[in-house]
Amino acid sequence: PPAGLDLNAATGLISGTPSALNNSPQFLFQVTDSKGSSATADLFLVIYSRLAISPDSLPQGSVGTPYHQCIYATGGRSSGYGNATITSGSLPAGLTLDYCHDRSAIDGTPPQSGAFPLVFSVTDGIQVATQSMTLVIAPAPAVVVSPGPLAFQYQFGGTAAVPQTVTLT
Repeated sequence: PPAGLDLNAATGLISGTPSALNNSPQFLFQVTDSKGSSATADLFLVIYSRLAISPDSLPQGSVGTPYHQCIYATGGRSSGYGNATITSGSLPAGLTLDYCHDRSAIDGTPPQSGAFPLVFSVTDGIQVATQSMTLVIAPAPAVVVSPGPLAFQYQFGGTAAVPQTVTLT
């Protein structure tokens, strides 16, 4: 068996934790019954790397600012395989979990601030991985207008631009 796995000759049970991926997954197995009759078979035992979700955390967003973050699988049967789903929690209003090629993406423009705990799940058809993350949406940055003059021009039709000044107090 592959490194880290043991074969119990009496029961035929393969157990343990693989310590490496196997590049040659085909093995010749032979069994013998109590009367001495035996049979052999070529069997495949494939060891895949651990399936995980990337990234480990979500970048902070802010109210009124477009947000985009990809969520994808790594390792497993094939990196990028499968779309992530939210199995616990929910995205704030204005954001959706969309699908883009071989991965998922959080997209939209959030209208509210807060912390939104989420649990993502992804499968490669063999393994299932889950990842807890918190999406933090910060309040919109404050707009500060200082008192003072504000100059601008306006123009109607074919007339010349007329300069104007407004003083904010």
